[in-house]
Amino acid sequence: MADREPRPSSPGPATEATPLLVTTARGSAAGPGAAPLPAPAPAPSRDASPKRCSQWTTVNLLLLVNLVASSAGGFTSIPLARLVEDAVCQDYYSRMGSRADSGIDESMCKVEAIQSTLMTIIAVQAAAIAVAGFLCAYPWSLLADRLGRKPMLSLCLTGIALGGSWSAVVLWFPTIFPVRLIWLESLGALVGGGNPVAVGLLLTMLTDASIEEERAVIFLRQNMVTVCGNLVSPTLSAFVMSRAGPWPSYFIGVGFISSSAIIVFFVPESFKAKHVIDETATDANNDNSAKANTLWQRVKASFSMLASPSLILLLVTCLATLPFMASTTSFMAVFISKRYGIKLFQGGYVQTAYGLSTVLNALVILPFLSRYLISPSAPSWLRQPSEKQRDLAIGRWSAGLAVLAALVLGLAPSLVGFLIGLAVLALASGFTSMAKSIMSLYVDPVHRSRLFGVVGMIEILGAVYASPVLAGLYSFGMKLGGAWIGLPYFGLAVLMMIVTVLLVLVKVPRPASDDDNDAASRGREHQD
Repeated sequence: MADREPRPSSPGPATEATPLLVTTARGSAAGPGAAPLPAPAPAPSRDASPKRCSQWTTVNLLLLVNLVASSAGGFTSIPLARLVEDAVCQDYYSRMGSRADSGIDESMCKVEAIQSTLMTIIAVQAAAIAVAGFLCAYPWSLLADRLGRKPMLSLCLTGIALGGSWSAVVLWFPTIFPVRLIWLESLGALVGGGNPVAVGLLLTMLTDASIEEERAVIFLRQNMVTVCGNLVSPTLSAFVMSRAGPWPSYFIGVGFISSSAIIVFFVPESFKAKHVIDETATDANNDNSAKANTLWQRVKASFSMLASPSLILLLVTCLATLPFMASTTSFMAVFISKRYGIKLFQGGYVQTAYGLSTVLNALVILPFLSRYLISPSAPSWLRQPSEKQRDLAIGRWSAGLAVLAALVLGLAPSLVGFLIGLAVLALASGFTSMAKSIMSLYVDPVHRSRLFGVVGMIEILGAVYASPVLAGLYSFGMKLGGAWIGLPYFGLAVLMMIVTVLLVLVKVPRPASDDDNDAASRGREHQD
């Protein structure tokens, strides 16, 4: 059966028990985040209306929160790797009888034993954070539907800041705390649900503040802002590290994530949770059967989205989001430091080069391609019939391009060749934004926070295996020697090849009006 867009349900209000996929027979398809259409009447331009201005204010504030929070990751990832490397290096040479207190040059820390231990510690930490976030994500996402998205987003960011502060304490006292205790940073997810809930709430609030025609562009901007934060801030971090060491940079990062939690309070609430609570309470008073609105029913309602095969495929592609990002952040800094013999903090400059390429792709290349693919001037074999088909096509092409880029990164014999591979990879960075834009077509607006909560959970599952697999391939590649040191990027190429195949199988939902016309045609044929 062809996938269809969600349709408005009965005249009553949607509640948490309402299925995510709306299947009633009438009503026109409403784009996610769009209000019910009024009767046709002359109206002023929506861009000039106060409501649209307010929505863009909300979008811009959310993008600011995104920028500050993602910048925190750029400031902490490389300093954390260097601090862990130094602690492991000190321990390694002290066990060999060297004087660890005299200081050890970073170049002496590039031996295979130290690098393998370093990657293992960082990988386990990332996996622990991912597991904790996965376990905490769904309960906190449900609570966000009840209490409101804005306070929950602030709480999530506060929990992340507390986790980062714990790692600082452990690494500040390496003679007191074993370095592996940084794995307990994952307990920060107990406060607010961690990164998956924060990402899910942010995407939901952006969706609520946008209309269908603008959503793909807004998601691209959100992706660009995330890239700017994660990959441009490492240059500033590298600059600080080159002059003051890793600690000031790490503290700046923790301060940024704390600041983002404060900025959230200036964002208008995008969802009136109180109405949902009041309506549920009223139903419970009028009908005792409403007591069946239990956690089990809410879980079943959330996973009713599995009725759409294409949405399932899109959700599976989310497993590649974190491995894709991990291959261009702290892992990449460690990888190029070992392979091309540069200092660890200099990897921040390489990350920035990738970030700038991604920004160019998001601001210039993809917008131009998006307009061109639906314009009359495009060749018939390239022109797309709708914005939805266009977004899906760009997602497919981007994933295919990522396969080529990963192969170049794995085979590059020099840093220049690696930078060329990164430039190609930047052109492929839009596949996640396009996939998320298409996902929102399948669900009712009231359930979007739950959908993107599930998206966050799936993405964090990708983080569970991403760092350990990259670390394992890195260690195995070092043992094999030669070009096999690029084994982690060969693995990324295989993963993106799978994503490309899945996106080829996806079909965008048909507009509800098309389904109604088909049904009417079949009815007339039956009467004839």
